[in-house]
Amino acid sequence: MIFLKVTALAIALIIVLRSIQKFYLKMVTSSVYRRIFLRWFPVLELVMWVGFVYWAVLTLTDSSGFPVYLIAGLSLVMLALTGWYLLRDVFAGFILRSENHLENGIRYRTEDTEGVISHIGYRSLELITDDGEVIKLPYTMIVGRRLVRPPERGQNSIQLIELVFRSNLQPDEVRQRMLNRVLEMPWVLSSYPPGIKMSIPAIGHYHVEITLRVISEDTGLKTKAQLYEFADQQL
Repeated sequence: MIFLKVTALAIALIIVLRSIQKFYLKMVTSSVYRRIFLRWFPVLELVMWVGFVYWAVLTLTDSSGFPVYLIAGLSLVMLALTGWYLLRDVFAGFILRSENHLENGIRYRTEDTEGVISHIGYRSLELITDDGEVIKLPYTMIVGRRLVRPPERGQNSIQLIELVFRSNLQPDEVRQRMLNRVLEMPWVLSSYPPGIKMSIPAIGHYHVEITLRVISEDTGLKTKAQLYEFADQQL
């Protein structure tokens, strides 16, 4: 009977976690909140499954008379594996940052990829390629490999985007939504806050000038086209 109880609870936990994920991603359309959810929900899943395994072991051992030291040993092994997984990239990052000049906006090349640094985290380094792809590299994948800083090629340029459109929203709301959309573009360097100047020549008409820093000069037309599409559909 106890085995059926543990199995039923495991199945219920799987169904609940999958349902929460599907429901959230279906109901929430903001890319910012979706990105936060997709980053931290796996951590919540891991914590819940570790708790379930611990409970299941206690339940099964209580019913079968297993020695208590086996439970303690299993707990120590799980803690050691979790700590090793979480901290290995942190220590590798300390070594890598101490030996190299890592700064947002600097171009680096590894053995299999090249791009501009857009974010320096505690466990990983984020690069943006010339095609706008975002690549996250755990530090353990970089330590021990060749990390090359190629010569400057006119990258990390500043662009001025001018937009003229109509909207029934208030100026503050237009500014905030436009800023959020700009920061969502992978080729825009978020470490350099974009500047937004706005004028209202007539009621419901907006003239916006956006100054931003990008990884490549050839993204200007793509940026302007996507912002016009955003203004037409979301503003």
